[in-house]
Formats: sequence, C-alpha cells, structure tokens
Amino acid sequence: EAQKMREFVSDGGSLIGLVKKHCEIWAG
Repeated sequence: EAQKMREFVSDGGSLIGLVKKHCEIWAG
C-alpha cells in the first residue's frame, strides 16, 4: 500500500501535498 501511494506521489498531482502528508503519517 505504501509503495502504491509513493508511486502516486512520485507521479505528481494537485493533491501531492495531501497525499504526501498522509503517506508520512501512515509511514509513522
């Protein structure tokens, strides 16, 4: 799951900030 999210962030987007924050929180 984390890898998929990371890939999405790497792809880039308008919600990159939100996704990145979520990924960081999920990562711990």
